[in-house]
Amino acid sequence: MYQGLTMLVIPLIFAIFSATWGLFMNYQFANYDWESETQVVKQSMSAVIGMLGSLLIAVILGSVPVFLNDSGYAIYTTSIVVLLLGASYIMFKLLLKKRL
Repeated sequence: MYQGLTMLVIPLIFAIFSATWGLFMNYQFANYDWESETQVVKQSMSAVIGMLGSLLIAVILGSVPVFLNDSGYAIYTTSIVVLLLGASYIMFKLLLKKRL
């Protein structure tokens, strides 16, 4: 039951984190002197950091359970959910603070 629930919750939480991470990186490395829309979407530093950062975090978080036994899995997944939600909340609050 717990593993089935985590199979639904963790990708949802990671999608929220990834979207917030992308917004946060785009705000940190904003590029306003572009000549075409392609430069902003495909050639900006914020796009590279946003995509590669999310990929790296997913690979690191996804590879750790390989080394855990069954008793450590529940603790790990719960801590990942709390960590990703906390990081998303902090980044979202920082984005709101900078917008005002």
